[in-house]
Amino acid sequence: MNLRRPFTSRTDVGLTLVELLVIIVLVFVFLAMFPMAPAKAKSKAQQINCVNNLKAIGFSFRLWAGDNGDKFPMFATVTIDSSFQQTALTNGTGAAYMYQVFQVMSNELATPKIAICPAELDRHHATNFGGHFTQLGNTAVSYLAGKDADDTNPRQFLVGDRNIGLRPTNGWSCNEPDGGVTGFSPNSRNAGSYRSLTNYANNPQLQWTDKLHKGKGNVALSDGSVQQMSSSLMRRSVTNADAAWIYFP
Repeated sequence: MNLRRPFTSRTDVGLTLVELLVIIVLVFVFLAMFPMAPAKAKSKAQQINCVNNLKAIGFSFRLWAGDNGDKFPMFATVTIDSSFQQTALTNGTGAAYMYQVFQVMSNELATPKIAICPAELDRHHATNFGGHFTQLGNTAVSYLAGKDADDTNPRQFLVGDRNIGLRPTNGWSCNEPDGGVTGFSPNSRNAGSYRSLTNYANNPQLQWTDKLHKGKGNVALSDGSVQQMSSSLMRRSVTNADAAWIYFP
């Protein structure tokens, strides 16, 4: 005897109230998440492009050093033009002129736009490498430079995102020295800043600000590699870098 119940169609059965509410909730969740996807994709693309910038800049440093006694621009005295000669950035007095590190590598870099992080909103793109503060200047640079970087210590910071600072207890509020949105790097002035990160390596307040890559950053090391770093990894890297004196634009 066949005891199976005959198949019956449910096309005449409507959605229950609970099912309808579940569908409505899912639609709202989807609509809430959808605008976030392009923003996350944009942020990821900016970080990848920043890494590519730093790889190209790091390669330019090495090319330039190959033609200048194996010295990076921070150690060399170079004539910028007929009216101005760069003093080597070796004694901490040259923070206002750190843009010249990029300026003297104009042939290797090809374009001054590479000195700007793709996530940067507060720096301008220079149209050329010329002049003394007239075109490039620190406000056309997004990247820090390691004063003591050379290829004898491959772990030293060569160049990287500028948004490192000491996080205040109330967050990156701009109201405390070194704790603004870009930390040690002035947000708009040409003055620049000169710091030893080694002094803060064991201080958990030494962090990437939220300015460029949402609390993370990218660093090109003297060995030519580029690393994406969290704040904790950045502090460990500072400790391993030996002498981490940094010029911030």
